[in-house]
Amino acid sequence: SRKFVAANGIVSDFTLSQSSFGRMMHGYIGYDISSVFPLISQINPEMREMLPSSTATLLSKCVTNNEAEQFIEHWRSESTLYSGGNTDSFPERCPFPQSPQTSGADCLTSSWPQFLNSKVGVFKINITEVTERHASPTTSWVIIDDHVYDVSMYVTYASDQVVHNGTVDTSRTLRKETMFLPENLTRLFISNPGQDISTQFHALSLKDESLYKQCMDTLFLRGTTLTTKSPFACANTNIVAWVTFGLYFLVVFVRFAVAEIYAQVRARRVVLAVDEDNAASLEQAPSNSVLVVVPCFNEPIETLTRTIQGIARSAHPDSQTLLWVINDGNPDVLESILRVLSHSGHASDPKFYGAYGGGDVGGGSFSAAR
Repeated sequence: SRKFVAANGIVSDFTLSQSSFGRMMHGYIGYDISSVFPLISQINPEMREMLPSSTATLLSKCVTNNEAEQFIEHWRSESTLYSGGNTDSFPERCPFPQSPQTSGADCLTSSWPQFLNSKVGVFKINITEVTERHASPTTSWVIIDDHVYDVSMYVTYASDQVVHNGTVDTSRTLRKETMFLPENLTRLFISNPGQDISTQFHALSLKDESLYKQCMDTLFLRGTTLTTKSPFACANTNIVAWVTFGLYFLVVFVRFAVAEIYAQVRARRVVLAVDEDNAASLEQAPSNSVLVVVPCFNEPIETLTRTIQGIARSAHPDSQTLLWVINDGNPDVLESILRVLSHSGHASDPKFYGAYGGGDVGGGSFSAAR
Protein backbone atom coordinates (compact mmCIF):
# COMPACT_ATOMS: atom_id res chain seq x y z
CA SER A 1 0.00 0.00 0.00
CA ARG A 2 1.09 3.59 -0.58
CA LYS A 3 2.63 5.50 2.32
CA PHE A 4 0.99 8.94 2.22
CA VAL A 5 1.61 11.63 4.85
CA ALA A 6 0.04 15.12 4.96
CA ALA A 7 1.45 18.32 6.45
CA ASN A 8 0.65 22.00 5.93
CA GLY A 9 -1.65 21.28 3.01
CA ILE A 10 0.84 19.04 1.19
CA VAL A 11 0.47 15.30 0.61
CA SER A 12 3.74 13.39 0.15
CA ASP A 13 4.37 9.77 -0.79
CA PHE A 14 7.19 7.96 1.07
CA THR A 15 6.43 4.47 -0.26
CA LEU A 16 9.84 4.06 -1.93
CA SER A 17 11.85 6.31 0.39
CA GLN A 18 14.57 4.54 2.35
CA SER A 19 16.35 7.63 3.66
CA SER A 20 16.43 8.26 7.41
CA PHE A 21 13.84 11.01 6.97
CA GLY A 22 11.66 8.75 4.81
CA ARG A 23 11.79 5.93 7.37
CA MET A 24 10.82 8.46 10.05
CA MET A 25 7.80 9.43 7.93
CA HIS A 26 6.76 5.76 7.72
CA GLY A 27 5.73 6.08 11.37
CA TYR A 28 3.18 8.78 10.45
CA ILE A 29 1.40 7.06 7.56
CA GLY A 30 -2.14 8.40 7.21
CA TYR A 31 -1.62 11.33 9.61
CA ASP A 32 -1.65 15.09 9.16
CA ILE A 33 1.60 16.00 10.89
CA SER A 34 1.46 19.80 10.46
CA SER A 35 2.15 20.16 14.18
CA VAL A 36 5.79 19.04 13.80
CA PHE A 37 6.34 21.46 10.92
CA PRO A 38 5.42 24.86 12.48
CA LEU A 39 6.25 26.86 9.37
CA ILE A 40 5.38 30.13 11.06
CA SER A 41 8.75 29.80 12.82
CA GLN A 42 10.35 30.59 9.43
CA ILE A 43 9.65 34.28 10.07
CA ASN A 44 12.57 34.27 12.51
CA PRO A 45 15.30 36.32 10.77
CA GLU A 46 17.98 33.95 12.08
CA MET A 47 16.19 30.87 10.72
CA ARG A 48 15.66 32.45 7.29
CA GLU A 49 19.39 32.11 6.65
CA MET A 50 18.89 28.30 6.55
CA LEU A 51 15.88 28.42 4.22
CA PRO A 52 15.97 28.02 0.42
CA SER A 53 16.83 31.37 -1.12
CA SER A 54 13.44 31.69 -2.83
CA THR A 55 11.57 31.21 0.47
CA ALA A 56 13.87 33.57 2.36
CA THR A 57 13.46 36.25 -0.32
CA LEU A 58 9.67 35.91 -0.26
CA LEU A 59 9.45 36.23 3.53
CA SER A 60 11.78 39.23 3.58
CA LYS A 61 9.30 41.05 1.33
CA CYS A 62 6.10 40.32 3.26
CA VAL A 63 7.28 40.02 6.89
CA THR A 64 8.63 42.92 8.97
CA ASN A 65 11.70 41.83 10.92
CA ASN A 66 11.20 43.66 14.22
CA GLU A 67 7.64 42.47 14.65
CA ALA A 68 8.66 38.95 13.58
CA GLU A 69 11.31 38.80 16.30
CA GLN A 70 8.82 40.06 18.89
CA PHE A 71 6.26 37.52 17.70
CA ILE A 72 8.74 34.63 18.13
CA GLU A 73 9.69 35.84 21.61
CA HIS A 74 6.06 36.22 22.70
CA TRP A 75 5.22 32.77 21.26
CA ARG A 76 8.22 31.24 23.05
CA SER A 77 7.28 32.71 26.42
CA GLU A 78 3.55 31.97 26.27
CA SER A 79 3.23 28.61 24.49
CA THR A 80 2.81 25.36 26.43
CA LEU A 81 2.88 23.06 23.38
CA TYR A 82 5.94 24.46 21.60
CA SER A 83 9.15 24.70 23.60
CA GLY A 84 12.91 24.26 23.65
CA GLY A 85 15.73 26.17 22.05
CA ASN A 86 16.73 29.80 22.27
CA THR A 87 15.17 32.67 20.35
CA ASP A 88 17.10 31.75 17.20
CA SER A 89 16.27 28.02 17.22
CA PHE A 90 12.80 27.98 18.81
CA PRO A 91 10.89 25.67 18.80
CA GLU A 92 12.62 22.32 19.25
CA ARG A 93 9.69 20.43 20.83
CA CYS A 94 6.30 20.24 19.11
CA PRO A 95 2.93 18.53 19.76
CA PHE A 96 2.66 14.86 18.81
CA PRO A 97 0.64 14.42 15.58
CA GLN A 98 -1.26 11.52 17.16
CA SER A 99 -1.98 13.60 20.30
CA PRO A 100 -2.07 17.32 19.38
CA GLN A 101 -2.54 18.44 23.00
CA THR A 102 0.61 16.67 24.19
CA SER A 103 4.05 18.18 23.61
CA GLY A 104 7.34 16.33 23.23
CA ALA A 105 7.78 15.42 19.56
CA ASP A 106 10.86 16.71 17.72
CA CYS A 107 10.09 19.74 15.54
CA LEU A 108 11.11 19.11 11.92
CA THR A 109 10.86 22.58 10.39
CA SER A 110 14.38 22.41 8.98
CA SER A 111 13.43 19.16 7.16
CA TRP A 112 10.46 20.73 5.40
CA PRO A 113 12.26 20.85 2.00
CA GLN A 114 12.71 17.04 2.20
CA PHE A 115 8.97 16.66 2.79
CA LEU A 116 8.26 18.83 -0.26
CA ASN A 117 10.57 16.69 -2.42
CA SER A 118 8.12 13.78 -2.09
CA LYS A 119 5.03 15.89 -2.82
CA VAL A 120 2.30 14.22 -4.89
CA GLY A 121 -0.65 16.55 -4.24
CA VAL A 122 -2.46 18.89 -1.91
CA PHE A 123 -4.73 18.08 1.01
CA LYS A 124 -8.51 18.43 0.47
CA ILE A 125 -10.68 19.91 3.23
CA ASN A 126 -14.47 20.02 3.49
CA ILE A 127 -15.75 23.58 3.90
CA THR A 128 -18.03 22.50 6.75
CA GLU A 129 -14.97 21.44 8.74
CA VAL A 130 -13.66 24.99 8.49
CA THR A 131 -16.96 26.71 9.37
CA GLU A 132 -17.97 24.34 12.17
CA ARG A 133 -14.75 23.18 13.82
CA HIS A 134 -12.30 26.04 13.27
CA ALA A 135 -14.31 29.18 13.89
CA SER A 136 -12.85 30.43 17.18
CA PRO A 137 -9.77 32.52 18.04
CA THR A 138 -8.00 29.47 19.50
CA THR A 139 -8.49 27.44 16.32
CA SER A 140 -9.05 29.95 13.56
CA TRP A 141 -9.05 28.85 9.92
CA VAL A 142 -10.04 31.05 6.98
CA ILE A 143 -10.62 30.45 3.27
CA ILE A 144 -9.23 32.65 0.50
CA ASP A 145 -9.76 31.61 -3.12
CA ASP A 146 -10.32 27.96 -2.15
CA HIS A 147 -7.11 27.86 -0.09
CA VAL A 148 -7.57 27.00 3.57
CA TYR A 149 -5.27 28.82 5.99
CA ASP A 150 -4.69 28.06 9.68
CA VAL A 151 -4.07 31.48 11.22
CA SER A 152 -4.72 30.33 14.79
CA MET A 153 -1.19 30.89 16.04
CA TYR A 154 -0.86 34.24 14.31
CA VAL A 155 -4.18 35.48 15.75
CA THR A 156 -3.22 34.21 19.22
CA TYR A 157 0.14 35.98 19.44
CA ALA A 158 -0.58 39.05 17.28
CA SER A 159 -3.59 40.05 19.38
CA ASP A 160 -4.83 39.98 22.97
CA GLN A 161 -8.05 38.81 24.53
CA VAL A 162 -10.50 41.43 25.76
CA VAL A 163 -11.68 40.98 29.35
CA HIS A 164 -14.77 42.79 30.74
CA ASN A 165 -15.44 42.47 34.46
CA GLY A 166 -13.47 39.26 34.67
CA THR A 167 -15.21 37.73 31.64
CA VAL A 168 -13.28 36.98 28.45
CA ASP A 169 -14.89 38.65 25.42
CA THR A 170 -14.93 37.06 21.97
CA SER A 171 -13.35 40.17 20.48
CA ARG A 172 -9.59 40.77 20.48
CA THR A 173 -7.33 43.79 20.33
CA LEU A 174 -4.27 44.08 18.12
CA ARG A 175 -0.82 43.59 19.59
CA LYS A 176 1.00 45.75 17.07
CA GLU A 177 4.49 44.97 18.31
CA THR A 178 4.03 41.28 17.26
CA MET A 179 1.88 41.92 14.17
CA PHE A 180 4.26 41.13 11.29
CA LEU A 181 1.57 41.30 8.52
CA PRO A 182 -0.37 44.42 7.41
CA GLU A 183 -2.87 45.67 9.98
CA ASN A 184 -5.93 45.45 7.71
CA LEU A 185 -5.10 41.83 6.83
CA THR A 186 -4.55 40.98 10.50
CA ARG A 187 -7.90 42.50 11.46
CA LEU A 188 -9.56 40.47 8.72
CA PHE A 189 -8.16 37.25 10.21
CA ILE A 190 -9.23 38.19 13.76
CA SER A 191 -12.78 39.20 12.79
CA ASN A 192 -13.70 36.24 10.57
CA PRO A 193 -12.64 32.88 12.05
CA GLY A 194 -14.02 29.93 10.10
CA GLN A 195 -15.18 32.09 7.18
CA ASP A 196 -14.52 32.42 3.47
CA ILE A 197 -12.95 35.89 3.35
CA SER A 198 -12.04 35.94 -0.35
CA THR A 199 -14.19 38.97 -1.18
CA GLN A 200 -12.96 40.99 1.82
CA PHE A 201 -9.35 40.04 1.06
CA HIS A 202 -9.53 41.33 -2.51
CA ALA A 203 -11.18 44.50 -1.24
CA LEU A 204 -8.21 45.33 1.03
CA SER A 205 -6.28 46.86 -1.87
CA LEU A 206 -2.98 45.47 -0.64
CA LYS A 207 0.08 46.84 -2.40
CA ASP A 208 0.97 43.39 -3.76
CA GLU A 209 -1.90 40.95 -3.28
CA SER A 210 -0.17 38.00 -4.96
CA LEU A 211 2.88 38.49 -2.72
CA TYR A 212 0.81 38.13 0.44
CA LYS A 213 -1.03 35.10 -0.93
CA GLN A 214 2.35 33.43 -1.53
CA CYS A 215 3.39 34.42 1.95
CA MET A 216 0.24 32.89 3.45
CA ASP A 217 0.79 29.71 1.40
CA THR A 218 4.28 29.51 2.93
CA LEU A 219 3.25 30.13 6.54
CA PHE A 220 -0.40 29.14 7.05
CA LEU A 221 -1.60 26.71 4.35
CA ARG A 222 -3.60 23.66 5.50
CA GLY A 223 -5.08 22.53 2.18
CA THR A 224 -7.63 23.37 -0.49
CA THR A 225 -11.42 23.11 -0.41
CA LEU A 226 -13.33 20.32 -2.11
CA THR A 227 -14.63 22.85 -4.64
CA THR A 228 -11.17 23.30 -6.13
CA LYS A 229 -11.32 22.47 -9.83
CA SER A 230 -8.54 19.89 -9.83
CA PRO A 231 -10.43 16.56 -9.40
CA PHE A 232 -7.43 14.76 -7.90
CA ALA A 233 -5.80 17.70 -6.10
CA CYS A 234 -2.50 16.79 -7.74
CA ALA A 235 -1.06 20.25 -8.14
CA ASN A 236 2.66 20.26 -8.97
CA THR A 237 2.79 16.49 -9.18
CA ASN A 238 5.84 14.53 -10.23
CA ILE A 239 5.68 15.00 -14.00
CA VAL A 240 8.30 12.33 -14.72
CA ALA A 241 6.33 9.72 -12.75
CA TRP A 242 3.06 10.57 -14.51
CA VAL A 243 4.70 10.48 -17.96
CA THR A 244 6.35 7.13 -17.17
CA PHE A 245 3.11 5.56 -15.95
CA GLY A 246 1.23 7.10 -18.87
CA LEU A 247 3.61 5.66 -21.46
CA TYR A 248 3.50 2.25 -19.78
CA PHE A 249 -0.30 2.08 -19.86
CA LEU A 250 -0.33 3.43 -23.43
CA VAL A 251 1.97 0.61 -24.58
CA VAL A 252 -0.17 -1.97 -22.77
CA PHE A 253 -3.33 -0.55 -24.35
CA VAL A 254 -1.84 -0.51 -27.87
CA ARG A 255 -0.62 -4.11 -27.54
CA PHE A 256 -4.02 -5.21 -26.28
CA ALA A 257 -5.80 -3.37 -29.11
CA VAL A 258 -3.51 -4.86 -31.79
CA ALA A 259 -3.94 -8.37 -30.36
CA GLU A 260 -7.72 -7.94 -30.30
CA ILE A 261 -7.83 -6.71 -33.91
CA TYR A 262 -5.56 -9.54 -35.06
CA ALA A 263 -7.72 -12.12 -33.28
CA GLN A 264 -10.87 -10.75 -34.91
CA VAL A 265 -9.30 -10.74 -38.39
CA ARG A 266 -8.04 -14.28 -37.94
CA ALA A 267 -11.40 -15.49 -36.66
CA ARG A 268 -13.13 -13.86 -39.62
CA ARG A 269 -10.79 -15.63 -42.05
CA VAL A 270 -11.52 -18.98 -40.40
CA VAL A 271 -15.28 -18.37 -40.54
CA LEU A 272 -15.11 -17.38 -44.22
CA ALA A 273 -13.01 -20.45 -45.05
CA VAL A 274 -15.46 -22.73 -43.22
CA ASP A 275 -18.39 -21.07 -44.96
CA GLU A 276 -16.75 -21.60 -48.36
CA ASP A 277 -16.10 -25.28 -47.58
CA ASN A 278 -19.66 -25.75 -46.38
CA ALA A 279 -20.99 -24.03 -49.46
CA ALA A 280 -18.90 -26.27 -51.71
CA SER A 281 -20.06 -29.37 -49.82
CA LEU A 282 -23.68 -28.35 -50.11
CA GLU A 283 -23.28 -27.81 -53.85
CA GLN A 284 -21.66 -31.22 -54.35
CA ALA A 285 -23.68 -33.28 -51.87
CA PRO A 286 -26.68 -35.14 -53.39
CA SER A 287 -30.00 -34.07 -52.03
CA ASN A 288 -30.94 -37.68 -50.98
CA SER A 289 -27.69 -38.76 -49.30
CA VAL A 290 -28.08 -41.23 -46.42
CA LEU A 291 -25.80 -41.95 -43.46
CA VAL A 292 -26.13 -45.49 -42.04
CA VAL A 293 -24.56 -45.92 -38.57
CA VAL A 294 -23.84 -49.45 -37.31
CA PRO A 295 -22.54 -49.53 -33.69
CA CYS A 296 -20.87 -52.80 -32.65
CA PHE A 297 -20.31 -54.29 -29.21
CA ASN A 298 -18.79 -57.79 -29.25
CA GLU A 299 -20.93 -58.64 -32.27
CA PRO A 300 -20.45 -62.14 -33.87
CA ILE A 301 -19.31 -62.09 -37.46
CA GLU A 302 -22.56 -63.69 -38.65
CA THR A 303 -24.61 -60.80 -37.28
CA LEU A 304 -22.25 -58.24 -38.80
CA THR A 305 -22.34 -60.00 -42.16
CA ARG A 306 -26.15 -60.09 -42.29
CA THR A 307 -26.40 -56.45 -41.24
CA ILE A 308 -23.91 -55.14 -43.79
CA GLN A 309 -25.27 -57.34 -46.60
CA GLY A 310 -28.79 -56.13 -45.79
CA ILE A 311 -27.64 -52.54 -46.20
CA ALA A 312 -25.86 -53.46 -49.44
CA ARG A 313 -29.08 -54.94 -50.85
CA SER A 314 -30.87 -51.64 -50.23
CA ALA A 315 -32.39 -50.05 -53.34
CA HIS A 316 -30.84 -46.71 -52.40
CA PRO A 317 -27.96 -45.76 -54.77
CA ASP A 318 -24.53 -46.61 -53.42
CA SER A 319 -23.20 -43.17 -54.45
CA GLN A 320 -25.68 -41.59 -52.04
CA THR A 321 -25.08 -43.97 -49.14
CA LEU A 322 -22.46 -43.60 -46.39
CA LEU A 323 -21.95 -46.63 -44.16
CA TRP A 324 -20.43 -45.87 -40.74
CA VAL A 325 -19.50 -48.93 -38.64
CA ILE A 326 -18.48 -48.10 -35.05
CA ASN A 327 -16.38 -50.63 -33.14
CA ASP A 328 -16.11 -50.75 -29.32
CA GLY A 329 -12.34 -51.31 -29.46
CA ASN A 330 -12.39 -55.10 -29.34
CA PRO A 331 -9.69 -56.20 -31.83
CA ASP A 332 -11.64 -59.36 -32.70
CA VAL A 333 -14.70 -57.35 -33.68
CA LEU A 334 -12.50 -54.94 -35.66
CA GLU A 335 -11.00 -57.87 -37.55
CA SER A 336 -14.49 -59.18 -38.36
CA ILE A 337 -15.56 -55.77 -39.69
CA LEU A 338 -12.51 -55.56 -41.92
CA ARG A 339 -13.13 -59.10 -43.22
CA VAL A 340 -16.76 -58.34 -44.08
CA LEU A 341 -15.94 -55.01 -45.75
CA SER A 342 -13.12 -56.53 -47.79
CA HIS A 343 -15.65 -58.86 -49.50
CA SER A 344 -18.35 -56.29 -50.01
CA GLY A 345 -17.44 -55.74 -53.62
CA HIS A 346 -17.13 -51.94 -53.36
CA ALA A 347 -14.22 -50.20 -55.02
CA SER A 348 -13.65 -47.58 -52.34
CA ASP A 349 -11.32 -48.27 -49.38
CA PRO A 350 -12.57 -48.17 -45.80
CA LYS A 351 -11.38 -45.23 -43.68
CA PHE A 352 -10.64 -45.76 -39.98
CA TYR A 353 -10.91 -43.19 -37.17
CA GLY A 354 -9.74 -43.53 -33.57
CA ALA A 355 -11.59 -42.01 -30.57
CA TYR A 356 -9.35 -42.20 -27.49
CA GLY A 357 -10.25 -41.90 -23.83
CA GLY A 358 -12.91 -43.19 -21.47
CA GLY A 359 -10.90 -46.29 -20.52
CA ASP A 360 -12.08 -48.30 -23.53
CA VAL A 361 -10.59 -51.67 -24.30
CA GLY A 362 -7.39 -51.49 -26.25
CA GLY A 363 -6.88 -47.83 -25.39
CA GLY A 364 -9.68 -46.43 -27.59
CA SER A 365 -12.65 -46.98 -29.91
CA PHE A 366 -12.35 -47.39 -33.68
CA SER A 367 -14.77 -46.52 -36.42
CA ALA A 368 -14.77 -47.58 -40.03
CA ALA A 369 -16.56 -45.59 -42.69
CA ARG A 370 -16.94 -45.95 -46.40
